Amino acid sequence: MSVEQIQSSGVLQNTPKAENQSVEIQTKQLPKGWDEQNPFAVGEQIIDVLTKIRGVVVGVEGEKVFFHCRELGRVWRQWEMLMKI
Repeated sequence: MSVEQIQSSGVLQNTPKAENQSVEIQTKQLPKGWDEQNPFAVGEQIIDVLTKIRGVVVGVEGEKVFFHCRELGRVWRQWEMLMKI
């Protein structure tokens, strides 16, 4: 999937054009069964997955998770796997 497709998908916002820029994932896009009433709890689960994949989570704000992305393609593949759960 190209960067343009990811940007237009609405799942990843502010896709970085260079390494180590912040990316936000909107947790509203999570699969059913995740706790939509408690976005921070959802964010913690996503943070756990992302930190195991490749990097540093910057923080959680409302329904968004911010993290530094060095390997966007790899993170995107992992996100697609999460969406299939």
